[in-house]
Amino acid sequence: MYVLSLHSEITYNAYMRKVIHVDDLLPHEREHFIIRPTTALEKVTASAINAIFAFGCATPFLLVWGPTLAWKISVVVIFALYEALVFRVYKDRCFGMQILNMYHKYRFNRRDHMLYSVLYALSFSTCLIYIWVPFDLLLINIFLVQLPVVLMTGTTLHGWLSGIESVRLVRTR
Repeated sequence: MYVLSLHSEITYNAYMRKVIHVDDLLPHEREHFIIRPTTALEKVTASAINAIFAFGCATPFLLVWGPTLAWKISVVVIFALYEALVFRVYKDRCFGMQILNMYHKYRFNRRDHMLYSVLYALSFSTCLIYIWVPFDLLLINIFLVQLPVVLMTGTTLHGWLSGIESVRLVRTR
């Protein structure tokens, strides 16, 4: 098993912060990584981290308005703005992706990211909107839409429609 020295580990961490897409790795650097698709559990965990961030930012509105429709709309708007800011400020990697060490497989343009952000925000809104009982649309979205698409294509519906795919880089040595 390959053991890193403290200096090489610091250098590696500084270097990986600059890698945004798998395309950023040079050919001779790719031999040190296994590029594998993210699992459904990793995708759910990253989305949960992003949702927690959006709910946390919307807490002041909850205290002012209570759990009303206005608050629900504010949470979805905050989530959509967060996704839009990720593209500009954090170089395409949201907090969930950064925490779980996930990357985008390919570079993508602004149009694809905006489509992804809108569809992701619509998918997220199923956490707040329901028809019969709380979370009914969320469960339908997860088990009848997202999970089957992830199992068939390897990515979520919004990722598949926009052409944005996430992967994990696993270091081999």
